[in-house]
Amino acid sequence: MRARVFGLSLLLILGGAPRAHSQVPEGVVALTVEQFEWQASPVGWEMAVLFGDMRSSDYSVVRLRMQPNWDAPSHTHERTELEVVRVISGTMWLAFGEDSTRGMAAAYGPGSFIVYPAGTTSRMFTGDEVVIAEVTHLPLQSGRRSEPPAF
Repeated sequence: MRARVFGLSLLLILGGAPRAHSQVPEGVVALTVEQFEWQASPVGWEMAVLFGDMRSSDYSVVRLRMQPNWDAPSHTHERTELEVVRVISGTMWLAFGEDSTRGMAAAYGPGSFIVYPAGTTSRMFTGDEVVIAEVTHLPLQSGRRSEPPAF
């Protein structure tokens, strides 16, 4: 009998019993991967806007899915913000500067973290695998620094 009670308790603790889904309160964004709305780009990547509006200078979070052998030539993001990139899967190659080449790039794998101040010029590309990264755009407020603080 003790073994049955222990087994049933363990089953309930480990989530073996059905659980009620909680209602998401107004103002909360809670998305599963299946709920992402991917939008294709004609240049080899897809984007899902998770929060905010990319067309404004407000806070936004997007997930990027870059196809194998994707190459973005050197480009500059002109928005007045910080762009925070977290690599989730795959390896993204990144070089800085207007005349950057593949040979100047460093590899950033899963867990890597990059912060771009506004006006940074970079070139990104992928190897033979899909790369997924999350990008957060943080608006700069008057009097705030445009680079991360030194620790």
